[in-house]
Amino acid sequence: MNYYGKAALFLLVTVSSSFAQSPSSAPSNIADAVITLERTQCFGSCPVYSVTIHGDGRVEYMGTKFVRVSGRQDATIPTEKVEALIKQFYAIDYFSLKDSYKSREYQAVDTKTGKKTTFHEVISDMPTEYTSISVDGRKKKIEDYYFAPSELKRIEELIDEVAGTKKWVFTDAETLKTLIQSGWDLGKFGQDYLSKAVNWKDAELVRILLAAGVNVNDPNKAAWPILFQAAARPGNAEVLKVLIQAGANVNITNNEVGTTALHLSAKSGDPEGLKVLIFAGAKLDAQTSYGGTALMEAVLAGRPENLRILLAAGASLALRNREARSALDYAEKWMQIDPERGGFDFNIKEHAATRLEMVNALKQAGAPK
Repeated sequence: MNYYGKAALFLLVTVSSSFAQSPSSAPSNIADAVITLERTQCFGSCPVYSVTIHGDGRVEYMGTKFVRVSGRQDATIPTEKVEALIKQFYAIDYFSLKDSYKSREYQAVDTKTGKKTTFHEVISDMPTEYTSISVDGRKKKIEDYYFAPSELKRIEELIDEVAGTKKWVFTDAETLKTLIQSGWDLGKFGQDYLSKAVNWKDAELVRILLAAGVNVNDPNKAAWPILFQAAARPGNAEVLKVLIQAGANVNITNNEVGTTALHLSAKSGDPEGLKVLIFAGAKLDAQTSYGGTALMEAVLAGRPENLRILLAAGASLALRNREARSALDYAEKWMQIDPERGGFDFNIKEHAATRLEMVNALKQAGAPK
């Protein structure tokens, strides 16, 4: 049975629109609505641009730096798409989110003394995303530098999708095909475009590039293979399928730490991508140079659904890392053991239930103490 046949037997795939039905009471009159997205520069070549969507369907794009098209571009989209997008703002209760996401803090407890230490986590050199909406007399703008909730990240992606910014910022299928047919230098630009296509989660562009001859197992990317890039980004299940079908080595490791795509996917919070890798033969119990497993990564990142998927697939509960810690050890007392690692904070009240869920899942699966 081929790869997709196995996947069909193992998965129950539910196909749904990007716009889920919202229980919120979004306004019916959106004629004067205005939605904006601005992406700023990072310490690197992150695309810098802004886009404005009006309630009547007008779209205004302004490309500034590291984009395919600089300057202003205008387009028109159906008002139904604008209305669906606005419903998503109400579905996540956008107006109740914080005005800014720049850092976070958490507490760790010393198991010997009981002393609590507060850690402040900050990140540098990242781009900032600004979103805003003005509708029905209400206005809200949010700064997202880092640590924003996934719901806000999805809103940012949806604004791009609805506005169609990809054709200006990066490329689209027809433009890419034209470039390739015109004798475009794949050797010079192919890997860069493949990387960007993965970032855009565009399986069609990935497929076009690979069919044209771009190497899916480029030896120059041994430290961070393209499969790693796809596995580390939630929502890339289709891209992972395309890469694997084209011959990507599902068990490739980076030379320094021994990380695999499965480790990254377990941590990323993308259950569908994790299933794709498992179906393709990813080694469930591959260990990094410090003994880490995908099961441990799922626990450390606070991903109970990924944990359950790995357990159902047969991941070992007995493995321990160099410090003799198991997945259950981390689920029960990780923040007390290793508070400086970062990631999921079990001491935040709303995360306590998730921690308990993972502990129970491991114990029910027979995890040794």
